[in-house]
Amino acid sequence: MTNDRDPEPPASSARRPRDEDEMRFTLRGSFYLFSLIDQARSRRPGKISRNTWILEAITERLKKERGS
Repeated sequence: MTNDRDPEPPASSARRPRDEDEMRFTLRGSFYLFSLIDQARSRRPGKISRNTWILEAITERLKKERGS
């Protein structure tokens, strides 16, 4: 059975992804949400990319839900 959301890798790609492999995708959100993220980024010392801020927020949320 095939799944359009998780297509089979091409036959030439025999290697399975590793945990440290990078994955890219498009994130959609409202202008307001990204404005709030940018405000939070600007309050931190130094410069931090929006991508890094979002990944840190996701990591914190996952740790919280896991009870760590």
